[in-house]
Amino acid sequence: MRKFLFSLSLAVLCVVVSAPNLSAQVQTAPFIETFDGPSWLASGSNTGNQLDPLWTATPDATNSAVHKWIPRSTGPTSGNGPLNDQTGLNFLYCEESGSAIGQIADLITPSIDVSGLTTPALYFYQHRFSAGSISDMDVDVSNDGGATWTNMYNITGDVQTSSSAPWDSVFINLASYIGDTIQIRFRQISNGCCGDAAIDDVR
Repeated sequence: MRKFLFSLSLAVLCVVVSAPNLSAQVQTAPFIETFDGPSWLASGSNTGNQLDPLWTATPDATNSAVHKWIPRSTGPTSGNGPLNDQTGLNFLYCEESGSAIGQIADLITPSIDVSGLTTPALYFYQHRFSAGSISDMDVDVSNDGGATWTNMYNITGDVQTSSSAPWDSVFINLASYIGDTIQIRFRQISNGCCGDAAIDDVR
């Protein structure tokens, strides 16, 4: 009887302490995200949206906060931001109406193994048109699972002169991360109302 109880307890302990299979969460470069797949849900408002579960956002898309990353398939009703998507369906942006100066919204990619690339780089499209107070944006890189971040790009102010203006392409050299597994963080820092800065086609 004692032997049976010991064996059962050991089996339960093994189930509890077994580590999750984190390797399934690491993506291999080249990595492309257009935000158009079924795992991205754009409701057309600041609620009822969904991000792909491999991506991390703070605040999350389901949070009641105004200043957060959410997908959208049509131009924001304020007249700021892009009128059209770059890749065919959705883009990601931060709503600014009702936000407070200094509020931060982070969007973080899954871990990406770039060891197969001879010249790692980040490409994405951005659209920045506002009524004069669009968020600042930092693009940061981590190669230690998000413990530390290094800033690789920063932008302030408008890029486009209208909602219908073409998207702007951005290139960031990541040669210093050859052989690494990295994450990219898109951070928007609010300057208050109004201006809906957007990104699309991250690769």
